[in-house]
Amino acid sequence: MSGDKSYGSCDGALPEEDPDQTGSEKSFTSWWRSEWDLAKDASVEVMADFFDSITGLETEDPYADPRLRYNPIWWLAVGACVLCFLPGHSFHSLIGQGDKVRPDETDAERRARVGWVYTYSGGFVVTIIMDMVPLMRFEAAKEPDYLVRSEWVAIAISLWYLIGDANLLYQMSRRDTILMHASVSSRMSFGTALLFVFIALWVYQGHDYHGITLETWTAVAWFLRLAFCLFMVVASYGYAPLLGLCYDKAAAEDPSASPWTKPNSKRLRLVTVLGPLLLLGLSLLCIGTGPHPQYLLMIPCFVLAVALAMDGWNLTGKTLLATAFSLSPMVVVSSGFAIGGPGLWDALAGM
Repeated sequence: MSGDKSYGSCDGALPEEDPDQTGSEKSFTSWWRSEWDLAKDASVEVMADFFDSITGLETEDPYADPRLRYNPIWWLAVGACVLCFLPGHSFHSLIGQGDKVRPDETDAERRARVGWVYTYSGGFVVTIIMDMVPLMRFEAAKEPDYLVRSEWVAIAISLWYLIGDANLLYQMSRRDTILMHASVSSRMSFGTALLFVFIALWVYQGHDYHGITLETWTAVAWFLRLAFCLFMVVASYGYAPLLGLCYDKAAAEDPSASPWTKPNSKRLRLVTVLGPLLLLGLSLLCIGTGPHPQYLLMIPCFVLAVALAMDGWNLTGKTLLATAFSLSPMVVVSSGFAIGGPGLWDALAGM
């Protein structure tokens, strides 16, 4: 797979233009056309890269390649990315992150930002909207408090992911290797964490449903959420190149420096795996014995143990914060279970 190819419709580069920075003279029609072109080219690029990675092929032009151009599954995947990209780019544009993270943004940073951060952020914007539907219904029908609480917790988890994406772009703009690597690790593990939530849901529900007996809206929400979780697992591929970046070459070459400063650290990748595994264990424990807030006392101990395993007695406040960032999916979702109770499984699955 070529590292510098791009599938923009004009000069080979994606139209890196933040619609919020173009001035009041720009019409809504031209703004929408610019957004659509950016979403389409970014989605084609990310799906072409992913196609090349799983097939070992080299796609020069996806618009002309007959394997893709006449493939309905390919265009369905591109269309899904476009639908996620549009709200995601709009969200980041509203907070000043709709364009390059820095004037000297690298190709790896651009690909992660345009192809993965905006797309996944948009997916969570959509899930927040989906969660608002049952929340309003529960509020109107005066449903039990635990159902309402579970929906609010589900929305909070989605908002946390959006904050994490914004933090990743912020750390890239600051050229902070330690916190950038930590943010990337959390992005890579979040999809696996949510997939484990679905595994826990199936255990909790006893496999008694497959969308047949559900209301139409919740059935659609369930399948959309499951498809999104499966797609999020692919984030490990999209974000992994960022683990190879290092903004401080001197620290990277220092044998005594923290693993968080080094490109492609094996210990850092191990941390990315440990968080979702602990989340699955806590989830199954809650299923077997019921949710208990005291389980949360295990989490700070686990974070500290992982931080010490990463840096030993050279641990600093910043590297401890990096470990917490990296394990944030496990911390946030586990805390959500303790607060929301078993109903959180239903809420996260669109039930």
